Amino acid sequence: MTQRKQTTRASLELLSPAGNTESLRAAVANGADAVYLGLTDFNARRRADNFQPEQLTEVMAFLHMHNVRGYVTVNTLIFPDELPLFTKRLEMIASAGADAVIVQDLSAVALARQIAPTLPVHASTQMTLTEPHGIEQVRALGVSRVILARELTLDQIARVARATESELEVFVHGAICFSYSGQCLASLARGGRSANRGLCAQPCRLEYELFVDGQARNLEDKKHLLSPSDLTTWRRVGELADTGVHAVKIEGRLKSAEYVAAVTSLYRKAIDAASAGVSFQPDPQHLEAVAHVFARNISEGFLGDTDRRKFIDGRSPTRRGLLVGTVVRADDRYVIIEMAREYTGRLKPGDGLAFAPDLADGNCSGGRIYGVDSLSSRQMRLAFAREDLDPRKLSAGMCVWKTDDPAIGKRLRASYTRVEPTRRVGLSARISAQPDTPLSIEFSDEAGHNVRVESDHPLAAALHYPLTLDDARRQLDRLGSTPFALDQVELCGPEGPTGELPVMVPASILNQLRRQGVQSLIEARQNHAKHDIVDRQALANLRANLAFEPSPPITNTYLSILVRTREQSLALCEKGLQLNGKPHLVYADPQDIDNLPPMLDSLRRAGFRTGASTVRILPPDHEVLLDRIIESRPDAVLIRNIGSLGYLRTRLPGIEMVADFSFNIVNDVSGALLLRWGVRRITPGFDLADDAMPLLLEHLPATCLEMPVYYRIPLFHTRYCPKRPSAATK
Repeated sequence: MTQRKQTTRASLELLSPAGNTESLRAAVANGADAVYLGLTDFNARRRADNFQPEQLTEVMAFLHMHNVRGYVTVNTLIFPDELPLFTKRLEMIASAGADAVIVQDLSAVALARQIAPTLPVHASTQMTLTEPHGIEQVRALGVSRVILARELTLDQIARVARATESELEVFVHGAICFSYSGQCLASLARGGRSANRGLCAQPCRLEYELFVDGQARNLEDKKHLLSPSDLTTWRRVGELADTGVHAVKIEGRLKSAEYVAAVTSLYRKAIDAASAGVSFQPDPQHLEAVAHVFARNISEGFLGDTDRRKFIDGRSPTRRGLLVGTVVRADDRYVIIEMAREYTGRLKPGDGLAFAPDLADGNCSGGRIYGVDSLSSRQMRLAFAREDLDPRKLSAGMCVWKTDDPAIGKRLRASYTRVEPTRRVGLSARISAQPDTPLSIEFSDEAGHNVRVESDHPLAAALHYPLTLDDARRQLDRLGSTPFALDQVELCGPEGPTGELPVMVPASILNQLRRQGVQSLIEARQNHAKHDIVDRQALANLRANLAFEPSPPITNTYLSILVRTREQSLALCEKGLQLNGKPHLVYADPQDIDNLPPMLDSLRRAGFRTGASTVRILPPDHEVLLDRIIESRPDAVLIRNIGSLGYLRTRLPGIEMVADFSFNIVNDVSGALLLRWGVRRITPGFDLADDAMPLLLEHLPATCLEMPVYYRIPLFHTRYCPKRPSAATK
């Protein structure tokens, strides 16, 4: 594999979420290098406000005016009948000047490359890419950046970066999923709302019981077993940059603009400090603001915490605010509280407080503080308006949470009330003039965009005051709220560069030409950002290029069986199974790879064709698991991830490869791509609706499908183990 270009701390991109226009402004004003956003369809956060398709050109113009990049998420699975509309969406995104699209479905990669080859394609974390082989496979398809699974450690990220040319992006802050993204079927199975279609109902935030070896565990107040703490890794920014990642990403398209402002500002300061080579310790007020806008419990996820028990606290699935203390006593007028030692802020009139019996209890009462008196260094006496809170309903020992601070909210909103460009690109000007000819100025920016403007009338010769370089700089430097900062200014006469021009130039002419030139350059930049649509029949042409011969009438139905233990394989060998003869194929899927050879040997002796199953998630540097499959000489391989496909197709040429449901194939274009990669049969993703199956078969031969008829659907696929949290690093 090839080596990617090393990313420096100074070039690390900060990517912030925008669920609406207010959040977009908050991200730009507080230092985001790029913003990611979704439209009203085909995005994994359909519950966000999102943007109307017709807004996109204006949104991209706003971002580019502030020298901020804009990435559009179309990161859901796409059903066959949705492909025509999806194609139109891609055309619109390209024409609007988006800097990239973020996709999950393989068909989206192929369509984007067919429609607008200059539009970069980023692979969503929903693609569940965790290692170099899978990354190289999608890079060959046209993906330029991969958003890695959140489950990788710093060391694993560094190993991936060293082995691929693709840009890498990593989540560093916000809510995280219990499952590997793209591999969770819990919401779909429980309520018909697919996470892969942007409609996750968040079943991981519910209460659960835990049974270990058939025995119920006493969970006490920790019943939210699958509800992860929020990711907070500002301490790790420098280390992440050193691994070679290109971008760090903040989760939060469903969060408020105040959240976007506070968190973006925090990571902007962390990146700038890492770039300067200095240590970074946020101001306590800034950390309080971040906790105020939204936070469950926090952890460094798999990036930093070696004790995975911090990954899930278990007591509450929602935002509780800041724990500020406990109730000492209350009467009909006042509440006396003991301040928590870890709380370093202060309480003031107007702050919102909530009171709960313990850390896990969701039954809170609360109100806004009316008055505050200090009784000691750690005890405060609080008064509330009677209509807000009746203190007599409170009891000693209750937890006190600070849920709102109007002063913090006001300060954060002020940060994006007026959005000025916080980063500017250099603007150069080349001025030419002679007596009796118009004044001409050629403006250019750092990206090589050039425009030329000239005055309406010829200039008179200067009798006393020629145009000097200082005079020109003085007028051209008035760039105000434009995206430019004046760099080079050059005066050019007949003989070349000169210190002055022998013409009289009123300041008004220079100002007018500066305004015209800057506006023309902005328009040139916006036009250059738009991507040419090279194929407006992309879907039809792609289907024609990927077309397969129609299937002959199916006369036989073949049965494949999957066994997971040696006992199951032995039972199958002893008893046999007759359905139009023996099973077509038996897959062995042992938990321990050491059990694979004996299981396959016993099945072969019984006369079965054998298949080996790959792991569903292939960690970096775990090719030994695939090598063991190669050594076991199966007749077929049930492949469960793109990395295993990329590895095995080159090392077992001609092997019968079957793509499992975890590839999330729900349309014919994605399925045809796998068949072109050498896959023999495909198990469609469970997200595919029953009524969409005939549409799939309109363009794919029925003989290439392997349909599950009896299968226990895995709801969560996770690296975290609720039974043994501290052992989840394996």
